[in-house]
Amino acid sequence: LLKMDFTEAATHFKPTSVDFLHIDGRHGYEDVKHDFETWEPKLFPGATVMFHDIAVTHFGVRQFWEELKQKYQTFEFQHSAGLGILTYR
Repeated sequence: LLKMDFTEAATHFKPTSVDFLHIDGRHGYEDVKHDFETWEPKLFPGATVMFHDIAVTHFGVRQFWEELKQKYQTFEFQHSAGLGILTYR
């Protein structure tokens, strides 16, 4: 367990060493984009990335998720606040 923010925690992982990542932090567009871009170099090809709150239309998570759907293979659970699952390639 690393008790630190998401950005600082990324410094403790080697490139392509992460095969499962769950992003559930601040809900602003720039925040979630920053989290993904910070961890992207750490992702192993074929990694699974989950995003929470993709169904909340007034959160920036939704906007960023729509952009990711154009580039990656994704699956969505729309109930409650939503959960997006992305395969990183």
